Amino acid sequence: MHFLTLTTLLTLVQYLFFGALVAKARQSEQVTAPAVQGSLVFNTLHRVHQNTLERLLVFLPLLWMAAQFWPAPLVAAWGALFLVARTLYWKGYVKSPADRKMGNILTMLVMAGLLVANLAGMVRSQLSA
Repeated sequence: MHFLTLTTLLTLVQYLFFGALVAKARQSEQVTAPAVQGSLVFNTLHRVHQNTLERLLVFLPLLWMAAQFWPAPLVAAWGALFLVARTLYWKGYVKSPADRKMGNILTMLVMAGLLVANLAGMVRSQLSA
């Protein structure tokens, strides 16, 4: 279970890091609260942060539920791909908003894989009961 906790903690650290980037851009780009629109730099970082929050709402429950059916280290390793995906999303989006696609596709594949793992685990547990 420690691997799962580590993956979760690293995911939350990444999310907080994205938030810090938004705060820094808000200051350097002079985007005063509560505004959520500003320069391209601020807008892209804000979208990375918000989009990551939107994905975390689905990812984290799927991650922890999958560990009920499958070995936690395996689930954690699959979950670590979420970190890679979000890093690709962030780097791509900052480079050019169109370049966020690979990170977004990988994010969705990780979540879809966890969804399938949960469904398969539920079916497997029902069949063996």
